[in-house]
Amino acid sequence: MINRRKINRGYYQKPASASTAVTGPAGLVRAVVGQWRRWPECRVWLFRGDLGAGKTTAIRGLLRAAGVRQTVTSPTFSLLRTYRLPGRRTAYHFDAYRVKSRSEWAGIGLLEALADPRALVLVEWPERLRGLRWGPRVETKITITPRGRKVAWRKFD
Repeated sequence: MINRRKINRGYYQKPASASTAVTGPAGLVRAVVGQWRRWPECRVWLFRGDLGAGKTTAIRGLLRAAGVRQTVTSPTFSLLRTYRLPGRRTAYHFDAYRVKSRSEWAGIGLLEALADPRALVLVEWPERLRGLRWGPRVETKITITPRGRKVAWRKFD
């Protein structure tokens, strides 16, 4: 049986994907934070894009919006940075650019982070982690354009 109240509130009308054009780092952050606020139940966010597209900038903005007050830096060389969130939650920021094997990504705590139902998991370069089952997630792709960036999202349930 269909719940008419949910239909009337627009529950079934929310698109599972969106995209927007942005200019500058502030525009990129506003766009990503807007989507994070739209889908707050999603705890796994994957970020794709070329080098320099703004993946770390987007994650920095998202973590600020989530309540992180410490300095947010790229985990390019350490592969993982963790941050405390309000409510005794943890955010895990992974950068898989340098990951070369399954044992390497398994060894940095990614599987444990994905298994933690209270964790916020943010991953740059997820395409390098072949064979991993992400489960429900939001995939964000940032593309460099002549006028700025195009940011596209897709939510997978």
